[in-house]
Amino acid sequence: MRDDMEQCPHCYRPCSFPNVNAALRPEETDALKKRYDDALASAKAAGTDGDLLDYQAAVGNSEAVISRSFSELQRLSYSEDEVYATFYQRVDAGLRRSGGDAWDRIRSIADTALFGERNKRKIRFASLTLDGHGLPHYGDCSLVLREEMIAHRSTVFEENSVMFMEHHGVSADDGYAVPAGYRAAWGERGELAAAKAAGTLAGQLDASQYSDLLQHGGKDEKADHFVEVHIWGSLTIRSIERVSIRSWRHVAPSDAELQVVREKLALVDVVLDIP
Repeated sequence: MRDDMEQCPHCYRPCSFPNVNAALRPEETDALKKRYDDALASAKAAGTDGDLLDYQAAVGNSEAVISRSFSELQRLSYSEDEVYATFYQRVDAGLRRSGGDAWDRIRSIADTALFGERNKRKIRFASLTLDGHGLPHYGDCSLVLREEMIAHRSTVFEENSVMFMEHHGVSADDGYAVPAGYRAAWGERGELAAAKAAGTLAGQLDASQYSDLLQHGGKDEKADHFVEVHIWGSLTIRSIERVSIRSWRHVAPSDAELQVVREKLALVDVVLDIP
């Protein structure tokens, strides 16, 4: 049976999560180990191996975060039956138009290369964070996810999957084959981040720099720097541990709206931290 299947086609028993299966393929784990070993050897030669290992340990305790608008937080907080939908589910439901710009078209190709046409509709995207905040381009509200709700079905990927295709020359010429060694299971996120960071380390690295090294926003979405998280399956308000709002980039909601959301979140033990 192929490891990209959610159920066995013969007995229909549930299988493991396809994105996790893909990250655990021997060619993936072996390639990542080589990248990591090479990164550690390079850092040791430069005298920065201690910093790299400390950074790896810090990222090993990082969290997954999704940035969304206050209106989306309102919707999710209304009821635990409200589900955080994927881009493709919204398109399929007629709630969003697709293909309006080049980014949507390229994203569809990248997601198909990584997950397959059918499975890409099941993936929710997040990023790793060390400070509880997400990328500001995607919304004012940083939804930090509960690890116990996502760890078993999540994988991590080197960077924004669309930009990865461009940076690594993944194209139709090679059948959109994604090179191995750039994704990992949730428990190996520290190793992946260390392998990625080794090439950018110059001199000593202070712990106060870890958060920015892992994730920081650029001038636009294409320039954002982060480790991407791929989560299989649905998310609800009960998948969220806390919500952090650093500032309001647009019009701030009223005090009454904030109070209602705060009260609804408190009913499911979600903490709201607002400016």
